Amino acid sequence: MLNTINNVLVVLNDFEELDDILKKALVFSINEKTILEILFVYEKSLFDVPDYFHPKDSFIDKEKIKTEIKNRLLKLGKSNNYAILVFIDDTIDRVLTQTKKTKDTLIVTTYKENITQKLVKKSSSSFLIIKNKSSLYKNIILPVDLSKYSLKCINFAKTVFPQSQMKLLYDNNIVLNQKIQAEKKELFEKLKKETNLDGYYTKEHIISEIDFIEEFYTIEKHLASFINKDDFNLTILCSHHKDFVFSNSLSFDMLKMLKNDILILTTNPL
Repeated sequence: MLNTINNVLVVLNDFEELDDILKKALVFSINEKTILEILFVYEKSLFDVPDYFHPKDSFIDKEKIKTEIKNRLLKLGKSNNYAILVFIDDTIDRVLTQTKKTKDTLIVTTYKENITQKLVKKSSSSFLIIKNKSSLYKNIILPVDLSKYSLKCINFAKTVFPQSQMKLLYDNNIVLNQKIQAEKKELFEKLKKETNLDGYYTKEHIISEIDFIEEFYTIEKHLASFINKDDFNLTILCSHHKDFVFSNSLSFDMLKMLKNDILILTTNPL
C-alpha cells in the first residue's frame, strides 16, 4: 500500500518541456524529502535529440546530456541529492528495473501515448503525467468509484496536497436502476462527509444499450469532458489491482483525453 513517496524518478526521452518537468518533480522531492533520480532514455526509433548531443562514434553523448540536465537543475536551485542516468532504448524495461530498487516510487514524465500507457500498465508505481504548464496544483479533481480503496486514495492525496482545493467526482452514468442510483448517491454523500470534501455527482448522460455493446468509450468521454470544461489543473486517478475508476481501457483512454496533469496513486489490496 502506498503510504508515502520514498523516491521521485523523472523519466525523459527528450528535452521537451524539461524545465517544467524538473520543476514539478522537485516540488515532490523536496516536500517528501527524497532523492531525485533522472532517467534519460534515448529511443532511436521514436525520438531525436539536438545534433549537439551526437558524437561521431555514437548515437548520443551521454556526458553532454548529463551536463545539460545538471545545468537546468542548477538554474532551479538544485545542486545536490540527485542522480542522472542516461541509456539508449528500452524505456519501459529500464524504468521497471529502476523502480524495483525503491518501494513507493513516484514516476514523473510527460505523456507519450506509445510509451506512457504501456508503462502505466506494467508498473505498480504511482505516476505524475505532465500535460500542461500549470506550476501549482491548487484546484484538484479526484474521480472515485466508492470502493474501500477510494477512501485510502483520498486520505493519501490530502496528505500530499494539504493546501489545495480538492473535489470528488462520481459519475453514475452506468447505473440505470433508480434504486441503485439512490444508494450510490447516498454512499457518495457519506464519502464526502467522511473526507470533509465537496464533490460532483453526475448523471446527465443517458447510457443506451449500444453504449455497452459498441461504444463503451462514451463513459470515459463523459468523465473527461466534465473535467476538461473546468479549470482543474490536476486530476488524481486512484489505481488498485491495476484498475482505475471502472476499467483499464477506460482509464488509459482518460490518460489520452484529459488536458490537465494526471496523478495516478496506486493502492494495494488491504
